[in-house]
Amino acid sequence: MDKMRMESLDMTAQNIEKIGERAFLGPNCYEIDLPDTLKELGDGAFSNCEFSELVILGSIKVIQKGSFNACEQLQTVVI
Repeated sequence: MDKMRMESLDMTAQNIEKIGERAFLGPNCYEIDLPDTLKELGDGAFSNCEFSELVILGSIKVIQKGSFNACEQLQTVVI
């Protein structure tokens, strides 16, 4: 099944601690606002996404290998 394509996703009001493996795989989103409760990004969580900047606020502890694999537009990651 094809994933829905969206312009932006705001998860800041969610109580999410982990974004799992390949959760946003593919060019499906241009902007994602992450919650400050986030502690872990799974392997390939954002593979092939098309955003140019990612800001991870809060208490991130683990960023698995390949979390940003093939994100050709990604220029800045702020932790």
